Amino acid sequence: MCCAAGKDREPQCAGGGGNQGLTAKLLSQPFGQVLVVLVGVAVMAFAGYQLYRAWKGRMLEKLTLSGLAARRRTWVERICKAGVAARGVVFLLVGWFFIQAALSADPGEAGGLGEALGTLAAQPFGPWLLGVVALGLVGYAVYQLCAARYRHIPTPS
Repeated sequence: MCCAAGKDREPQCAGGGGNQGLTAKLLSQPFGQVLVVLVGVAVMAFAGYQLYRAWKGRMLEKLTLSGLAARRRTWVERICKAGVAARGVVFLLVGWFFIQAALSADPGEAGGLGEALGTLAAQPFGPWLLGVVALGLVGYAVYQLCAARYRHIPTPS
């Protein structure tokens, strides 16, 4: 990976995103590879938590959807669960990229959202997988909109 540094500046890699810069900084530290693996594991643990929340529907507990018709409520719940699950899948891939970067000691292996989606697109049936994840991320946007509209916020008495 080619890096250039200006006068009184930190080295910046050409085309380096935030994850690559963070990974490069961590890899240059003592026990850097271990640190990057820990970051990857933490991101993957967060992804697992997102997938768990989607499976159990835990994120719906804070929403007050009782004013919706039963059929509409069912669809909103399904879309929200799919959205949070899609977010978990994307974070799972990002965490995997951090671990790959640590194992190869190459900060260029660390990727963000763009690289995660690019990896999906490169798989067999990639465009279909990418379409499913894209729909899931739209579902996450719907969840965020529902959270903004229907979130129950307790008020002090």
